[in-house]
Amino acid sequence: MMDNRKMKLTIRGTQSGFGQEECTEVTTVADYFQKEKVHYLFYKEITEDGGEIRNRLTIRKGQVELRKDGNGRSVLEFCPGQNKNCHYQSPAGMLELLSDTRKLDFHHDAQGIRLTLDYSFYAQGTLLSDYHLVVTGQFLKG
Repeated sequence: MMDNRKMKLTIRGTQSGFGQEECTEVTTVADYFQKEKVHYLFYKEITEDGGEIRNRLTIRKGQVELRKDGNGRSVLEFCPGQNKNCHYQSPAGMLELLSDTRKLDFHHDAQGIRLTLDYSFYAQGTLLSDYHLVVTGQFLKG
């Protein structure tokens, strides 16, 4: 059986490193699908230069993947206890990163979802930043 609904999605992130902390928040509408035990969220975000990035967030037990398509393609993977190779399209070009996920917590119920991730990105063995990300989604009525 497949569940297919719209939801209000809020993504809050905190990036820390280099002695400073940066917080971001994005609120958008997402298409939510659940097939078997896999949750999919499809949403768009607008870049600072007015471009559009299409995102697919896939959540499985113990694993999260974020695919971004727009100005290039990024694939970011998060799995506690495993370092994952990631590709991130930055304004300066494609970056090859290694994700180190310390926490992945996911809950879903009749009202929506909540995903919490704590992770770090490394490039060529050097820590770039630590991240705390919280994704909450509330199902829309109708």
